[in-house]
Amino acid sequence: MPEMPDTDIPKIKPWVNKLKLETLDKDKKVAKVIFVAPWVRLANLSSDDEWKIAKPWLETSIDFSKVKNKAKSFIALFSDNDQWVPLKENVDMFKEKLNPKIVVLKNKGHFSEDEGVRELPEILNYI
Repeated sequence: MPEMPDTDIPKIKPWVNKLKLETLDKDKKVAKVIFVAPWVRLANLSSDDEWKIAKPWLETSIDFSKVKNKAKSFIALFSDNDQWVPLKENVDMFKEKLNPKIVVLKNKGHFSEDEGVRELPEILNYI
């Protein structure tokens, strides 16, 4: 898993530069992409700071047709109690756009250390 920059205050440009899947050469393809807590819709953002962080992510479009052609398969891992990633809405969107294998894990929150998730051994089943 790539170590992402500034996970407490993620900024879109450094993250996209780290994960350039959409911009791979047209003849290149990765074997598998595993998303953990993926979203295009968020919930329960309460402070102005949270909205300020989320705004560029929410307003930047993703060309899913390009992304879909860059991997042989996709897997999306969600938690059934993620307070920020509405499960049904995001599962439905990812199914429509990328048709990944959907995995819903119990009580993982947003898969963060703050919520007690320091390791995710379940992911090994999908690598």
